[in-house]
Amino acid sequence: MKSSKFLLGILAFILALSIANASVYDIKMDIFPFNPDNDELVLNEDEEFLVFGYIYINDDTQALKTSELKIQVLDDEGNLVATYSPTYIGPSDDYVFDGYFYKTIDISDEGEYVVRVKIGDLAKEFKVVKVEDMGDKELQLNLLDYSINNNILKIGIRIENKDTQNHEVKIYLKGEKNFENPETVKIEVPANDVKTKEVELPVDEFGESNFLIAAQAYSDGLISNPSYLSVSGLKEDKTYHKEDIEIVDVSLEKSTIFPGEIVEGTALIKNKGTSLVQYQFEYVYDNNVFKKGHTSCVQPGETKEEKFLLEIPDKSNIEVTFKAYNELTYYELKKSFIISQREKNFLFSINKYNDEINAGESKEYKIKIYNIGNMDDVYKISTSGWEHIKINSTLVSLNASKSIEIPLILTVPNETRVGGYQLNVTVCNTENKCVTKTLNFNVLKPEEEQVVISWDIQPEVNFSNLEPIEFKFNITNIGAEQKTYTIEIVPEAGLNYTMENETITLDVDETKEITFNLIPTNETNYTAFVVISVNGEDVFTKEITLTYKEEENEFGITGMFITEVKDVYVPGLIALAIIGIAVLIYFGYKHFSQIVWREKVLEYTRKHPQDLTRYRNTY
Repeated sequence: MKSSKFLLGILAFILALSIANASVYDIKMDIFPFNPDNDELVLNEDEEFLVFGYIYINDDTQALKTSELKIQVLDDEGNLVATYSPTYIGPSDDYVFDGYFYKTIDISDEGEYVVRVKIGDLAKEFKVVKVEDMGDKELQLNLLDYSINNNILKIGIRIENKDTQNHEVKIYLKGEKNFENPETVKIEVPANDVKTKEVELPVDEFGESNFLIAAQAYSDGLISNPSYLSVSGLKEDKTYHKEDIEIVDVSLEKSTIFPGEIVEGTALIKNKGTSLVQYQFEYVYDNNVFKKGHTSCVQPGETKEEKFLLEIPDKSNIEVTFKAYNELTYYELKKSFIISQREKNFLFSINKYNDEINAGESKEYKIKIYNIGNMDDVYKISTSGWEHIKINSTLVSLNASKSIEIPLILTVPNETRVGGYQLNVTVCNTENKCVTKTLNFNVLKPEEEQVVISWDIQPEVNFSNLEPIEFKFNITNIGAEQKTYTIEIVPEAGLNYTMENETITLDVDETKEITFNLIPTNETNYTAFVVISVNGEDVFTKEITLTYKEEENEFGITGMFITEVKDVYVPGLIALAIIGIAVLIYFGYKHFSQIVWREKVLEYTRKHPQDLTRYRNTY
């Protein structure tokens, strides 16, 4: 910042111009709001302040046109920042005579500024305005209406205290005659409350027929916004209401607005009075004033729509001031609109992240995508880690703030091993933002499907002597973890066996050969069962039948009896028949007993596959 010496230089220059033109006009001006403790003018960025004052002409023949009356703002280096045309109220609409002027303006950047009034070549007076971040206004002031009765000026005042503390609020009221010593009114306002009060003051302390009443409120360092009433054409016993018309609502055609857009809006103007009201409508933002070109009318008790357009700037919000007014009534409403930055964003979920599924089965899961951005978007769905997947559509479109659910079918083939697997689901939007979620699932199988028995043993084996008979087979663990297997031989009575290991432990994919011997004790037929189990659950059962077959001799039985065909043929045949019948009876009985035993074992195996030992030695 430059020192205030430069500002004093500007003052000296302006004073020099003032002396040269003093015979034409006299001007007095002020700015609200100010700090009564130190007379500083400190404002927030983009906060409106009121520049107002009175102008007096000394020579009517040199009156200048009203278009030459300007309010200028200069920075601390003397550069012109902005020029405004104030509202001028006087005896003529075209030329500046005795009258008053006012204008609400704002400054968007921090710093120190000079405000001056200029008419023609005359620049008169200035104020130094300091703009910085002061926080939100805790006091809100409105002058509501006024009336005159018996030379008493009645003014309606509304004050809102947004602070958390109670305040005794002092309100400063400045007119033409009390310009140097404003009237003050005190109102007690509780925390977070609103008070309305009508005050009575002598009208001749403010002005005569046409004057401006400017006001501000102050309490314990809190400074309100400025407010004002334009008093003109005073008549006895008539109340002039500032709020005969009211801007009851302002809305935009879109709920979400973005930088660079031109958005249409609607302001609703209501006539709260009892007669037709004609008014002007205007709105102000970013130091630009947009004024409707003609006067609008609204009937008492009715509402009228006023359309407007906003060009949305590239910042976080836009504050617009809407105004509806005429000579006797005035209403102002400030509205702030949040400006959204264009954003594409999303979330997605899977209805399950951990699950179990049997081999040979399929399961359906749900993918849900949420568009949490403020723009429509397209999403691509891809998977990895598991190939047996079906998704009806891998490209989906979604409007802003909407969601969609997509089914995903996962299939586990029969040959899949038990164990843990992963399915990765990835969703990407058009800006290549990708999110991946993982479904962990365990594949389940019965124990009998987790082992491979390489069994090449014939179901029927012949033997002709009582020597041990050797058998071999392989066991392979195709499960997902180490397993312990129990091998049990269940022989028929009279059939013994030997086996090295009845219990073996196998790691995943490990194979071991099993050897056992069956030892018959009689020259007869036998049956044995081989049962393999894991954790008490049978996973394999096989039946082995041993059939005894006597070794054949070179000589037949008939040779013992038929030596001479002629003499002994008949007796030999009789003897042979007797022996044959005896043999058939013996073997028939044995075979019937074997059938009965085998049927019992098989029937019990079907009903109780885990307990074959009951039939050991039952025959």
